[in-house]
Amino acid sequence: MVEEILRKIVEDKDFDQIQVSVLHSENSLTRFANSIIHQNVNETHIELVIKGVIDKKIGNIETTSFKDVDETLKKLKKITKLQKPNPDFKSLPENKNHKTINAFYKETYESTPEERAENVKTLVETAHERDIESVSGAFNTAYTKFYIMNSLGVDKNFEATTASLSTNVTGKTGYGYADFASRNVKDFNFADLGNEAAEKCIMNENPRSIKPGEYEVVLEDYAVGTMMIYLCFMGFSATDYQEKRSFMCGNIGKKITGDVTIWDDGLDETNFATPFDFEGVPKQDVPLINEGVAENVVHNSYTGGKENKESTGHAILGSNKPFPTNLFFKPGDSNKEEMISETKKGLLVTRFHYVNPIHRIKTIITGMTRDGTFLIENGEIKYPVKNLRFTQSIFEALKTVESISKETKLEGFSWLGGGVRTPKLKLGKFLFTGTTEF
Repeated sequence: MVEEILRKIVEDKDFDQIQVSVLHSENSLTRFANSIIHQNVNETHIELVIKGVIDKKIGNIETTSFKDVDETLKKLKKITKLQKPNPDFKSLPENKNHKTINAFYKETYESTPEERAENVKTLVETAHERDIESVSGAFNTAYTKFYIMNSLGVDKNFEATTASLSTNVTGKTGYGYADFASRNVKDFNFADLGNEAAEKCIMNENPRSIKPGEYEVVLEDYAVGTMMIYLCFMGFSATDYQEKRSFMCGNIGKKITGDVTIWDDGLDETNFATPFDFEGVPKQDVPLINEGVAENVVHNSYTGGKENKESTGHAILGSNKPFPTNLFFKPGDSNKEEMISETKKGLLVTRFHYVNPIHRIKTIITGMTRDGTFLIENGEIKYPVKNLRFTQSIFEALKTVESISKETKLEGFSWLGGGVRTPKLKLGKFLFTGTTEF
């Protein structure tokens, strides 16, 4: 039924080229607070996106209804003809073969509210065994199916499942956090997640105040994942690069960080892999920073066409801006215990919160620590400290990388349907600019 409608759309001869996408999603969510489940919801959503091209004029229309496709196409024709010609537009992509990705798991798709409740119960009861006062969080399972067709022969579809859980636990004066994400709900260990959050909460009871300033830091994977996501939004997109507002501008081929390697690979199933992007272009491995040297930005068909390059397979549904959606940070050979033992005076940071960009070109972000910040002296954790505000250039921080963990963790960023796989880091310098009362 869906395929028949889409084929009818791409056969419309009033357009020079036309592309149609459909995203069908089903999301099931269990929320809990004060150690009690208070919400079970299920949402089904369908999004239809059509792009039309007439004499290099480009029009876009989005709808959630299939009831009157002919009327939607009439509106798109009017919208397209009202646009100015875009001389940078070359063409929509032609069809290319893609690899097969295993992204659908029956266990996730068939997960019920009762099963999610039992899993939450395990997490909550495990945390309460550690003398925790309350447990809160959300557990989500989702199914998506994506269709993409265009008038140049692209005709693809793909289905996937995802599951994610995040939890905050509260003690008398301490706080803890844990999260996990996977395509397969069977990968979760809810008792381990409850223990992780509870342990962190117990460790940071009765935090003390310290002065802001520049410290060595050991960043847990939660904190590093946040930095990676902000790098994604501040400059790995070809749109930002072409508009001269990317940190990659003027830096391709230059060393901009310490010896770190970051890449995007939509085919690696240790991340939320997908075989092709939202234009139907096959995914590929794109090196972004190699041993500290800036190498590439990611393209869709439009940004690639402006530079006579091929798309790298990074088109996003409903956006003209390409994004890397499957980031990787090359692991090292260290671990958290070794990083702490090598720290003379510094801080162990669990995660960052309330983060905002300050300067895209300089990769400066500001935010706060949360759910466990600890003073390290002479290789030992001395005591928990109250949360600190930071204002720091990510690249300046990465210039001081001293060690990288061997173990990595997958952190999701759901609205792009992707994730970042990141290690823990020990950095020589990180600037904290303010204090809090908690």
